[in-house]
Parts: sequence; C-alpha cells; structure tokens
Amino acid sequence: LSMDQKGQSLLGSRLLNSVQVIIRNIRIYLARKKRQAGYRLIRISFCRPGNLIPLKIVGDFTSLPWKEEVPMNYSLSKQEFYKELWVKPGHMFNLKMRSHTFLHPNFPISTDISGREANVICPEEAPCQELKALLGLSIRPSIKIKYGFKGSSKILPYHNEDAVFLSSNTLGVADGVGSWRQVGINSRLFAEQLLYGCRDILEDLDSNSSTASNTPPYSPKKIPMPLKLVAKESLQNVLDPGSSTLLLAYLSKKKLRVLNLGDSGLVVIRMVDEEPLVHLKTSPQQHCFNTPYQLSKDPSNQLKLHFEEGEEYEVQVQRGDLVMAGTDGLWDNLFTEEILDIVKKHWKSTKSIVEELAKKAKEKTFSLQKSPFQEACTAEYGDSAWRGGKPDDIGIVAAYVSILN
Repeated sequence: LSMDQKGQSLLGSRLLNSVQVIIRNIRIYLARKKRQAGYRLIRISFCRPGNLIPLKIVGDFTSLPWKEEVPMNYSLSKQEFYKELWVKPGHMFNLKMRSHTFLHPNFPISTDISGREANVICPEEAPCQELKALLGLSIRPSIKIKYGFKGSSKILPYHNEDAVFLSSNTLGVADGVGSWRQVGINSRLFAEQLLYGCRDILEDLDSNSSTASNTPPYSPKKIPMPLKLVAKESLQNVLDPGSSTLLLAYLSKKKLRVLNLGDSGLVVIRMVDEEPLVHLKTSPQQHCFNTPYQLSKDPSNQLKLHFEEGEEYEVQVQRGDLVMAGTDGLWDNLFTEEILDIVKKHWKSTKSIVEELAKKAKEKTFSLQKSPFQEACTAEYGDSAWRGGKPDDIGIVAAYVSILN
C-alpha cells in the first residue's frame, strides 16, 4: 500500500473506533437514565427445542397495559426464545404463540387489576447476559414488593359528624354519635381525633420511630400490634368529649387486618371475569336496633371502653382488590347489589366510585325507595314503621391494593 492508502485506512479505522465509542457511550448514558427512573435490565427466555413457531411477550411495559407485544429472538445454539428488556419491578406479562397466551413456568404468578393471571417480573431472577457486559451494569440482588392503598375518600355531611382517612397502608371511618348535640357537643371532633390517632400510631410502628406506651414494642417485622390496642391507645389521647363507632383497616404485605366496632362497614371486592365479587364483608355490631357499639369519653374524662366487643378480621388480598369502607349513611341507604353495580360501572376510578356512591346514597335518604334501613325497621317494628332511606352523614373510603414501589 502507498502512504496515502495507509493514511486513509488508518483514518477510517480511527473514525470507526470513534463511532463505536460514541455509540457505546450513548448506550451507557441511556442505561443510566433508565436505572435512575427505576427500570432494570432483565432477560426473559423460554426453551423450545425444535419448535420455531415465533413467540411474543405481551405485557404492561408501557402506559397501555396489555396492548404491547414484543417479538422474542431465537438462539439456535441454545434452542430458546429470549428477549432482554428494560422494565420496572412488578411489571406483569404473558407469553403468546399465535393467538394463544400462556404463563411462563419459571416466573411468579399473580393477578392483575382485571383478575387475569400473569407472570410478575422479578429482575433478580432474570439476569441479562448480553447487554450487561457491554454496558457494565449490575443487577440488584433483591427487590421487595411493597403493597399499599391508592384511592379516594368522600364525606357528604348531614349533621357533619363523620370522619374518614386514607394513607398508604391504612384506612378508616368513624361515625360520631348524634345524641351529644343535645348538650352542645359535636362528636365529629372526637371521631376525628380517635381516627387520626390510630393512623399516627400505625405509621409510627411502620417507621419504627415510636411504640405505643404501656405495650410491648410491637413492629410489623416482629409481632403486629393488635388493632384493639391501637384503638385503645388512640382513645386515651383524645382531648374532646364525645362518642363514635370505629372501623380500621391495616394492610401489611398482602394481609388485610380489620377492626370493626359499631355499624360502619367494610367490603373487599375482587373483579373476576369482569364481575365484581365480594371477597369479605364485615357485620354491623349493635346493642339493639339502631344502637351501635361505640367508644366514648365524657366531659369528666371518663372513658367507656368496649374493645372486647370489637370484631376483628384477617384476610389475604391481592393486587387489584378494592377495599371500601363506609359509615352507616352508606350501608343504611344502598343495598350491596346497588353498590356492586356502581363499582362495576366505575371500576378503574376510585374517585368516580366514591362520588357516585355518595350521590346515590344521598338521593335515597330523601326518597321513598326501599332501603336496607327500611327493611331493618320492618323486621323490628312491622311494615308501617319506616319508608325510604335514612337521612345521615355519608362517609366513604375506596382504595385499590396496589404495588407502591
């Protein structure tokens, strides 16, 4: 080769090397941006010796769940289909061959929000082999999925004595007793302090920043604090006099614990084959008709404790379950079938669910339509005892069991 040819060859080689370095640096930059956004590089492979029918991955890799199909590559040497993807922990997928979808045998199985079974991507179980070496990336060894609540709440006041709250893993409702109005006391203050005190105690336990006084050092990692003790601790810190029912629900991993004292109620609704089904429903607790169990504090600071009468529930839930709690203003005016119809109509939006439920319950309170309260009155006093709904405050909380991280 002449000197000019050698120079051109050297220049071309250097230019090619520069382009390769630039491409590699761009890939590294994009990979770091993905990791900063919470994505991880994982490998999904499926061994099918001698079968070359194309496979696809169907999953929620974009903002359009279950509408993205990603073709898989085929390795002749390993006789397997594979694909390496940037995904976030907890994303779900199915494998698809032609028009048939099926589950991967080597990945965990869960249920999505519509009740469909799907595999859950766990990056620590699917290390990448190709891009990992190229980009110099490391896969996190372990990821713990954190479950919690995502939802909405609503209060329609009548006497303005209800209280509700919703946090990342706790929800509750309390119904202040109206008879205190006769002595100039609004039980809403009592109900709010009781309910928010329970919330604060459970949040402190979760963060391990404090423990309830006069009790063992409970912790979700050790022995979970009984919800009756949470309510007792909160009641001792209430400042204003009054009385209230109490319903409290606490989610730890996929276990839902519920305390119900009084005539508020809670249901867990699961969508199965596009139909909402009741997975759990609490029962009202009353001394006699329309006289619910309650916690109270009189103006002389005397506490009335009825924790032994509180009913506790424990149930396994899954991602996509709807947990809904309400005061008696909801359950006295709407039948379960009416509630399920509204839930089905607005399944994707808890805000629409609570808005519609509150609206329908309020309409029933001032109508002569048949209501659960009317049925209860008829059973207690006879056919002519009551017609229509029961005017009352309406407090509702609705939240989906979701993956928070």
